[in-house]
Amino acid sequence: MLPRALCTSGSSCSSLRAAAASRSRLRAALAAPVRRLLGLGSGSSTWQCGSERLGVAVAAQQRRPAASALEAVAEADGAPEALRPPPIPRPQLRYPGSHLHLAGQPRPLAADHPHPGIEIFLGPMFAGKSTALLRRVAELEAKGFNVAVVKSSKDDRYCSSSVVTHNGLKRPCFAAPTLRAFREAAGADYASFQVIAVDEAQFFPDLHDFCSHAADHEDKRLVLAGLDGDFQRRRFGQVLDLLPMADSVVKLTAHCKFCKQEHKHVPALFSLRIAADSRQELVGGADTYAPVCRRHYVQLARLRQPDEQAHGSGSGEAA
Repeated sequence: MLPRALCTSGSSCSSLRAAAASRSRLRAALAAPVRRLLGLGSGSSTWQCGSERLGVAVAAQQRRPAASALEAVAEADGAPEALRPPPIPRPQLRYPGSHLHLAGQPRPLAADHPHPGIEIFLGPMFAGKSTALLRRVAELEAKGFNVAVVKSSKDDRYCSSSVVTHNGLKRPCFAAPTLRAFREAAGADYASFQVIAVDEAQFFPDLHDFCSHAADHEDKRLVLAGLDGDFQRRRFGQVLDLLPMADSVVKLTAHCKFCKQEHKHVPALFSLRIAADSRQELVGGADTYAPVCRRHYVQLARLRQPDEQAHGSGSGEAA
């Protein structure tokens, strides 16, 4: 019961009663965790002493509502040192102006060389292979690696000295008929290239030997983009020969041109030649090839068979 002298008004009396009830609830809430922390049971002879400390803990909890039960008990007089909570480590900026690194943790050093290996981006025409290649090149250059970009000199659709994507991205590069010729053209700079990115990889006749040697014996990272099949869905160059030794292989897809005309979004897996030319090695763009799904490839390729038989089949491979 509260002293009558304190009840000067109904409002103040109600406030005092509410405060007393709040303290009682807080005391009850802290009782169980304190018993567990002190290793005391409700019938222990030492619980009376612990009860006094509980009262001090309640007061500490009221002063710091966010404090834990362990911290509140540690503030009680006579609390054992073992019960005092360990100090909370505060994060410190070891490198002001950069990323946050906690004190005691060494800042990770930037790798001075990427892991040697082979990455391959495959897919039909207009699947975004060159875009994926240039995106990967930008990522590696942002990490500080020296990258050489190479493309076949046969690919002169947009620019003879740059890799140009269908959506307009452009990057200067080495243009060479073979990768050996690229190495000779690079000269002394070749040793400084940590990454070699090759676009239109299917056109290089020495692709397998060059990439396997560069990755296995020269510690270089190879990033390749190329077609995995020609317009007849047959093996294209030496790209597929590198799959057993590749670190990663990503097959990209385009959108079927003819399904899109039907307002459908169907993945395109194959390149259909729409130009009246039966040579297998034919560089071209949207006027020569169309990305198609399996259904449209089967339907439309059947229509081209009489024309291909009339012109004969070539011995090269498609672009």
